[in-house]
Amino acid sequence: MKAILLKALLFGPAWLLLPGIGWVGNAAFEVQGEVSRTVHFEPVDAEDRGPFLYRFSITVDGERYLIRLVPSFGQTEPEERYIEVGFDGEQQYLYHRSGRRSGTTSDGVDHIVDLGFLSRVVVPVALADVTIPPLWFAFASGDSLRKAPPKKLVPLWLLPIPTRFRDQVTFPIRFDLLGGATPLPRRATIRSEGVEFAYDPMAGLRHGSSPPPYDKGFVLAEYFVSESTPLGTGIIPKLATYRQYGLVSSDHRVQHTLLYELNISVTNALDDATPDSFIPRIITKAAIQDSRLAGEADYAHTNWPNLNDPAVQYAFRKAEEANRNLKAFLGESTPWRLNRLIFFVTVAATALVVVVLRLRRKHNPQ
Repeated sequence: MKAILLKALLFGPAWLLLPGIGWVGNAAFEVQGEVSRTVHFEPVDAEDRGPFLYRFSITVDGERYLIRLVPSFGQTEPEERYIEVGFDGEQQYLYHRSGRRSGTTSDGVDHIVDLGFLSRVVVPVALADVTIPPLWFAFASGDSLRKAPPKKLVPLWLLPIPTRFRDQVTFPIRFDLLGGATPLPRRATIRSEGVEFAYDPMAGLRHGSSPPPYDKGFVLAEYFVSESTPLGTGIIPKLATYRQYGLVSSDHRVQHTLLYELNISVTNALDDATPDSFIPRIITKAAIQDSRLAGEADYAHTNWPNLNDPAVQYAFRKAEEANRNLKAFLGESTPWRLNRLIFFVTVAATALVVVVLRLRRKHNPQ
């Protein structure tokens, strides 16, 4: 405490804004609102373009946050489906509630309906819904952006790589901030440096060049606040837009394309929120993907387990064993066996895309 008082006397109020120092005196705040997601990528059928509407709430205290996203489409009864993502200062927790209950069949087989994800990365992943990371960026990114040097950011979108490699991939970002004590972004541009990322089971994370002329770089995402409002001693967005771009191959040409757009509007805000916890509560047994260690493990659990939990340790050992076996198989494979593996993986991926699109048409009515 004496050290804090001494620094405050020496540097004055500006000391509170120095890198590495928390926003002392700022209470947690809560924001509620609505967000719409519209898909612009042309090959998507008209019924899959949206707009898809959601309600959201987010509580923020420094780098800690809890986001709740409730889709207005394809809802379940009597319990609604939703997504909650939280960061408690040490770990990120993602819980996708399906609106149903897990159970066990008469022959002893578990039927898991909810999904979970654990990591140590502050920025939320887009696993459950691509709407979540831009909401974090709009209302909870201030603590991350002000840390020196705020020149790169992990992706706010999905990449075709395992989630455990996500924090190894960053993109240049340029931004300016809203005024007031809350350092939230007013506008931002995230660019590609002309590098494509892919996963190789033998070599891990691989890098390649984007096709010309995009190998020189291009815009991946844009964010801007069109209207803001005071909240306590800070300023928060009232209306904001996030746009996601990508490279799309069409008619033997690669084009820079707007993939989807989010429009965020705030309906209510509280500047002295007192959250009970920043950790989502698991309602029923969930299938959890855990990337807190070097590998990535999958297991089912009724709560958020510690790393020293026997079930977690066993899952990581099995994941490591499976990875070694896959590498051994690929290393010893003759070309025809490897081609056969690639063929089946491609067929499975194509079938999965078809199933997902059919489920969207069935469960996401306009």
